[in-house]
Amino acid sequence: MLEFVMPMAGVLHVEWTPQEGCDQFEGERKDPMNDYAVAFTLAGTKNAYMDPEATEDMEYTYRLRCKVGEVYSAYSNEMSGNPTDEESSHE
Repeated sequence: MLEFVMPMAGVLHVEWTPQEGCDQFEGERKDPMNDYAVAFTLAGTKNAYMDPEATEDMEYTYRLRCKVGEVYSAYSNEMSGNPTDEESSHE
């Protein structure tokens, strides 16, 4: 479900494949010092998020789940990124 996590403008851009029927997406983030916690909740029609809190020089890992009514799906695959990595392919 997660497609990529990449540095963009000093933060991390998280993108995923939209899932039909989702009312909301819940994204969780962890870093080397903290376990997973909810980082964002977006409408089910969204497929990307710019994480304004992922700015430190460290690896952040994300996972998603879909919410339909009050029921959550299983978690997606995990993907990681560092917002300070060079963006040589985007310069």
